[in-house]
Amino acid sequence: MPNPVQWSNYNVAFMKLLPNMINTIIVVVAATAGSAVLASMSGYVFARLTFPGKQLLYFLVLSLLMIPSVLTLTPLYTLVQDLGMKNTWWVLIIPWMAGSQAMGVLLCQTFIQSQPSSLFESARIDGASEFGCYLRIAVPLAKPILATMVIMNMNGFYNDYIWPLITIDSTSKQVISVAVKVLAGSGSTIQIGNQVAGYVIATVPLLILFLAGSRLYIEGLTAGAIKA
Repeated sequence: MPNPVQWSNYNVAFMKLLPNMINTIIVVVAATAGSAVLASMSGYVFARLTFPGKQLLYFLVLSLLMIPSVLTLTPLYTLVQDLGMKNTWWVLIIPWMAGSQAMGVLLCQTFIQSQPSSLFESARIDGASEFGCYLRIAVPLAKPILATMVIMNMNGFYNDYIWPLITIDSTSKQVISVAVKVLAGSGSTIQIGNQVAGYVIATVPLLILFLAGSRLYIEGLTAGAIKA
């Protein structure tokens, strides 16, 4: 343990990282919400609707899981640069949403498909639209798997380092995973104490997230493991 303890490091780190923490919360929440909505809707379509080419399209989506993300780094960077999205929050939100869809669709499709078909048939008999069945039946019942997906995505987005590093040039728009790395060298000398304090501060939101959603997270992971 350091002797004496320099609590002032936490104050310095907090003041320097606060804008980056706010940036991170905004882009991570936006990307996570969009990813959950798109994945749940796609999962419902693949689980409950029938249309030509459904199985082929589903397998094509799942095949994206076999492609390492590092292979798409260069073409994705070129694409967002050509679209003029570089150094904006959209360059983080949209690729994060797109990159999480394959796993999200797999989880949602599997979970929604296991829900009783009689619930959806009864709702349609009562006059519910397809969107109504999705919103009022599929989504509430899929809350555990959605919570699991949300926590997994938020953890992945929050800790992403390479993509924000190469696409965000402005310090004022940078996220905390990159900002905390350069905190130690932000002055004339290396301040290891500030950086370690920054790591602790950056960890707090993830701890709160997991503690708040741990029950639903574990419930989603174990869903379907035991059959009544």
